[in-house]
Amino acid sequence: IAIIVPWFFIVFVPLLYVAYKLNNYALPAVSAVQILNMMNLGPVFSYFQESMAGLAVIRASGRVDYCVKEVDKRIDALNNAYYHSQLTTKWVDVRMDVISGFILALCAVLVIL
Repeated sequence: IAIIVPWFFIVFVPLLYVAYKLNNYALPAVSAVQILNMMNLGPVFSYFQESMAGLAVIRASGRVDYCVKEVDKRIDALNNAYYHSQLTTKWVDVRMDVISGFILALCAVLVIL
C-alpha cells in the first residue's frame, strides 16, 4: 500500500512506534506475572502429591478437613496468579488490537482516497 499511497507512512510509522513502545512497556509485566503463576503451581502439585502419599494417615488422624482447607488456600493463590496473568495478557491484546484497527482503518481510508 505504501507504493500506491506514500502518505501511508506518515501515520503508519508513529503507530508502529507506539506498538513497539507498548510491547517494551508490557513485556516485563507479562513475564513477571507468568513467573508468579508458575511459582504458585509448584506448591499445589507438591501438596497434592504429599496428600496422595499420606492419604491413609490423613484419614486415620481425622485431618481431612484441614487438608481440604489447606489445598483450597493453595488453589486460591494459584487462581489469583492465573487471573492476573490473564488480565495482563488481555490488557496487551486490547491495546495491540486497537493499534491494528487504526492501521487497518488508515489503509482503507487511504485506498479509497
